[in-house]
Amino acid sequence: MLAAGNDTNTLLTSGGFMPLRLTAAPGPLVDLCCALGTQGVRRAIYADKLHIRPGDHGGFLAGVTAAAGDGPEHERMEEERRSLISSASQWIMNFAEMGQRWAVGVRPMPADGRPMIGAIDEDRTVYVAVMHGGITLGPLAGRLVASEIVQENEAIELNAYRPRRSIAQDADWREQTLSPDRSM
Repeated sequence: MLAAGNDTNTLLTSGGFMPLRLTAAPGPLVDLCCALGTQGVRRAIYADKLHIRPGDHGGFLAGVTAAAGDGPEHERMEEERRSLISSASQWIMNFAEMGQRWAVGVRPMPADGRPMIGAIDEDRTVYVAVMHGGITLGPLAGRLVASEIVQENEAIELNAYRPRRSIAQDADWREQTLSPDRSM
């Protein structure tokens, strides 16, 4: 079972498998410190374009829906940062006064935007699950994947998401997929 996000192709190619059609989509995140004691944020929260999830140190991480468009990456990132500030200010009381640490999260993105879930070889020796919406799709995907692997029952719900649709067969694509040599 390989659920390694942006490291999926590195692991696949190191095992002699063809890479999948994956790209990386950087986006701004803000790590917020808050004085909520032990309560904190325990679940993912979605409000408008804003998404919030528990952070690693008692606070929470906030981000926004990826901006559409094919413009330069730095322009898209700046648009997302402004959108994050606007949405967070609207939904989070005292956002401007909270301790903030800005970071860039790199989202794994199947090239066609749909999750890739399933065996990548006929012998079913390697099974992958990679998607951007892991925090929302994770519970359902996990249940279906477990059923397929443990009980060997093919989940018809996953048929449209099989990785065989996007194994990078052509050399032009392989150069653009995620690899250990590609800098972000």
